[in-house]
Amino acid sequence: MKLWTNKTPGTHKIDDNHCWPLVTYVLPDELTGHPFNQDFFPCPHKIKPYYPGRSTGGITAVYRSGALGDAIMATGIVRYLVEKSGGTVDVYAPARNLTLYGGLGARLIPLPAVAEAWEAYDAHVPLDDLFSGKVMGSELGTGPGCFWDRIYKWMGAETDEVKVDPIYKRPTLTVIATDLDELKKQNKWPIPEPYFVYHVNASGPTRSYPVEQGKAAVLALLEEFPTHHAVIVGASPSVDFRLEHKRVVDLFNCTGQFRSLLPVLQGADFVVCPDSAVLHASAGLGTATVSIWGSYAPTDRCQYYPLSFPCYEPSVCPHAPCHPQMGLPQAKCKDAANRTKGTQLNCNAIRAVTAEMIVARDDCGAGQGSDGGAEGVSDLTLPTKIMLRNGRKVECAVEPSDTGYQLRFQAEDGKTLNLNEHAENLLAVCHHLNMVGKKVAIETYHSITPIPMTRAEQARHRSDLNKALLATKPTPWWVRLVMKLAVWAAVIGIIADAIIGDTPWYKAVAYIATILIIVPFLVLEMQEKDGGK
Repeated sequence: MKLWTNKTPGTHKIDDNHCWPLVTYVLPDELTGHPFNQDFFPCPHKIKPYYPGRSTGGITAVYRSGALGDAIMATGIVRYLVEKSGGTVDVYAPARNLTLYGGLGARLIPLPAVAEAWEAYDAHVPLDDLFSGKVMGSELGTGPGCFWDRIYKWMGAETDEVKVDPIYKRPTLTVIATDLDELKKQNKWPIPEPYFVYHVNASGPTRSYPVEQGKAAVLALLEEFPTHHAVIVGASPSVDFRLEHKRVVDLFNCTGQFRSLLPVLQGADFVVCPDSAVLHASAGLGTATVSIWGSYAPTDRCQYYPLSFPCYEPSVCPHAPCHPQMGLPQAKCKDAANRTKGTQLNCNAIRAVTAEMIVARDDCGAGQGSDGGAEGVSDLTLPTKIMLRNGRKVECAVEPSDTGYQLRFQAEDGKTLNLNEHAENLLAVCHHLNMVGKKVAIETYHSITPIPMTRAEQARHRSDLNKALLATKPTPWWVRLVMKLAVWAAVIGIIADAIIGDTPWYKAVAYIATILIIVPFLVLEMQEKDGGK
């Protein structure tokens, strides 16, 4: 980080805010253009590194400008600080990115920070420096190794003996109603289900998958999944990704606001994408991702993403992953076995990923899943959509825990219950949460030991889940109607007797209260007996 004083007579805009004359601001080192390369000096002495307990009862400042994907990843660290620091958390970020941190419980402030305000904080987490290079002399950089681990070790939250919960090593995002406005105005919503999403390009060629290979991958996936639609997303006026296919939904260059993609990603069965903001957003929404890697490795970013299925072929290039900062290192690219003549427009390692490899990763038992995690996440099933008796959908995925993987059931009203159980317990849990007939997210259980599944085994697994769900039969409608009529008849009779007859009012109220308390228990008992057949 650096301190910069605006000694010019005018204002200068940084991201979405104006910097006023004769005011000193805290800026990231990456901001090197005029006039920010004048009248500044490094300020490691102005950073109070966060460590557990330092800001208890105080305030921690988090600074994150720059790339959208990095901002999404930062939500996991902000969530950790909100829940574990013991104090308040302020997030400084560009105004256009502040909504990404909504719902985490932090106070959101457009950057840059004024020097006086920065000095007043009890602790700092300068994510701009932590993501991109050096902070207070530390060599965190963007080299090999998981950046989540590097940052938490710098924060003192993780040691060889103490590990941070994996839920804080992946993004956390929330979809809100206004996210659909842009697509609805274009008549692009709703999207026919089921569908998968293909993201065309990352922010630069170093991490982007070649366009023609991407088209071949989409067509191969459509052939592999004959009932699915392919939703094409991304933004680049110079890229032509038109596909003539009746099951292609073209949203390419249609979403001016990134948040407009969130409901699309949340509703997808799976997402295919390069190392990009879409990858991290999908992980933050709990959607399975088949990610394509080249100049960076899956362990750099998505080691702790529970539904991550990376495609990576570093063997073609002796330098992969080379972690380029600005453009491809052409001198290294020429050493790749599959190099092309002249300038390499795409990373040779990412070009080595074929459509067949991508389709194989969509086969739940074909690949290893995420490359890391404390125990290693592998051979996990992709989210499976099953139909309830009333036509509502059930989504199946996984949730990691300290001891392995756990079932998580979640209704639309936010009720959740975690159980280390198998699918045959769906019935009891649905009754426990009163979720019969509601949309339920069911996350299938896997032990620490990976369970590989062939397509035939997947089919049997899904059939077992269907049978368990179909066994969940609510009380017949006519029985519920008779019970309601009986309750109302009893209540009306008691009120009439209190008005016409000799029954005191206080007794009438007691009788009615007794009926309203006892009847729900009878209904629950009938449901349990009915569901247990």
